[in-house]
Amino acid sequence: PAPEAVNFDGAGPGICLIWHLAYEDGLTGLEMGMNANDLQGCFDLSNPVEVIRYQPEGGMLEGGPFGFCVGDGIEDNVSGITLSGYSGTNTQWVVTDDQGTILGLPPAPEAVNFDGAGPGICLIWHLAYEDGLTGLEMGMNANDLQGCFDLSNPVEVIRYQPEGGMLEGGPFEFCVGDGIEDNVSGITLSGYSGTNTQWVVTDEQGTILGLPPAPEAVNFDGAGPGICLIWHLAYEDGLTGLEMGMNANDLQGCFDLSNPVEVIRLTGGDCNNNDGVDLELDIEVDNATYEQYENVTYTVTVYNTGSETATDIVISAGLPNGLVYTGHSESAGDYSLFFEEWTIDELAPGASATLDLILFTLVENEDVINFVEVIEQGEDDVDSTPGNGNGITPQEDDEAAITIRPENPDPVGGVESDLSLDITVDNTNYDQYENVMYTITISNNGPDDATGVIISAGLPNGMVYTSHDESAGDYSLFFEEWTLDFLESGTSATLELVLFTLVEDPEITNFVEVIASDQDDPDSTPDNGNGVSPQEDDEAAVTIEFVESLNGSIQSFGSSTSTFSATIELYPVPATDELNINVNFDQEQVIDLQIIDLSGKVMSFEQINVVKGLNKLELDVNNLPPGMYFLNIRYDNSKVINENFQKLNR
Repeated sequence: PAPEAVNFDGAGPGICLIWHLAYEDGLTGLEMGMNANDLQGCFDLSNPVEVIRYQPEGGMLEGGPFGFCVGDGIEDNVSGITLSGYSGTNTQWVVTDDQGTILGLPPAPEAVNFDGAGPGICLIWHLAYEDGLTGLEMGMNANDLQGCFDLSNPVEVIRYQPEGGMLEGGPFEFCVGDGIEDNVSGITLSGYSGTNTQWVVTDEQGTILGLPPAPEAVNFDGAGPGICLIWHLAYEDGLTGLEMGMNANDLQGCFDLSNPVEVIRLTGGDCNNNDGVDLELDIEVDNATYEQYENVTYTVTVYNTGSETATDIVISAGLPNGLVYTGHSESAGDYSLFFEEWTIDELAPGASATLDLILFTLVENEDVINFVEVIEQGEDDVDSTPGNGNGITPQEDDEAAITIRPENPDPVGGVESDLSLDITVDNTNYDQYENVMYTITISNNGPDDATGVIISAGLPNGMVYTSHDESAGDYSLFFEEWTLDFLESGTSATLELVLFTLVEDPEITNFVEVIASDQDDPDSTPDNGNGVSPQEDDEAAVTIEFVESLNGSIQSFGSSTSTFSATIELYPVPATDELNINVNFDQEQVIDLQIIDLSGKVMSFEQINVVKGLNKLELDVNNLPPGMYFLNIRYDNSKVINENFQKLNR
């Protein structure tokens, strides 16, 4: 009855012509299925209007699924995928994650190296489409494509990357062959993942001596003298060589071993130094520098490295001059503030106990020494005498001390240290979603030793923390500062800072500067820089330029270079209104939680008190625009977890 009454959707691909016909009575041939060229009678047809019906076909893929062990430096490329039955004006290969986020747009599936992508699942699709398609960009979601298009069936690529984890504990030392069971205790495992796991005991050459269900199940007493290594193994199905008598260096398959814990087995005269009670002390502080009127937390740890149980232990753990008591907690025994003593009834061989002592600073511009010592115990110590310390410098292993220094001390008159900074980068070109390693070098050109040195070494906009390693001093991610208590004249120290790029800015400049020192600098003034370009030799900067990768490989959206004593789970992913976070921590603390978009912009920030063990957190993400985001959790002062998630509209 009218052109608008026709629905062309079910007509399939091709071309239709719409005409208007005028005719007199007696016309023949005007029927569906007949040909308008065969009309008979008195009639006239208008000019035609063309209707082009597009119907792209993504086609049918055959091949796979594929499974790769990623992260081992061996290229992981698919092969043998065949495509049939496709049609359309334009075509494109598309790689997504299992939520539809577009990770790559390669010229062919075989061009993608999945080795650097981290663990997870990828889907390979073939896309056919007509002009005008929108949303076909990396970082967008294939579910949000708009236009005339069709996707093939997907081919699945499973990326395995087992993590053996991080072991803490030991080293252990036993006197074997004496009929007394020698079992390790206190080994902790964190940061592991994989379909299968197994504890492994080897000798120093890697020969597999045992495959126990747990490290504590092994009695090393009958093993004879030597050294054992305890490992945690994570692996995928198909591993070969995991047998007693084989060598761990010959394992074949997709696997990862943790760091080893050493077990030293002694016999005869070599055991004498460990035969009896041997108490050792250690003391640490949460920040080596302090400001007046703030809390500092000291952690005192006592170990019994001997072969017998220690009893009636008394440790002097007082309040240094200028500090007052705030609080304490102990893993064993009792702390008396009145006597300033920590007492423990007994401590088994190989066991340890800790005391956290929180003190409040009243002083300023002074070094504060905290000296602790075992002053009584029920048995003789094999290498120490209780209560004989000088109160300042440890002389035996049952004594320990640590010094904290003021955050911004007044310069020491008449003493000079000429400090200079340098910063280099492993590659002055970068691509989005990859690690960049900066090397910062501080040099003391004398004439005097430098103390209380603090270097500002932050995170440039658009970059987040992955890991760090310093040759001296301590780097605090929370304060973004590198502190060195002491730097001898004529020496240098380095900080390697690995950062992850979130942005595609043309340039990123990393500016570092000495912001504090106890001594005068003859040619520089700490903390007077402009944050962009160095003006003095205690400042340095380096710039990296964005160069997009052209090899079609998938970039990892996180880092696996660091291991943390925390585990995390996000759901639902993708998120719509709220994001639930299940995260385990090894101690009670305050964490910083950030959501960062792909440009590096911080979309939300909050500090949260968490407890030891499982914490169930809930974030409102309803107001976030759709897209990909990074969840950044800083904990334990300097450790960071980065996880990505997709936000969708409801």
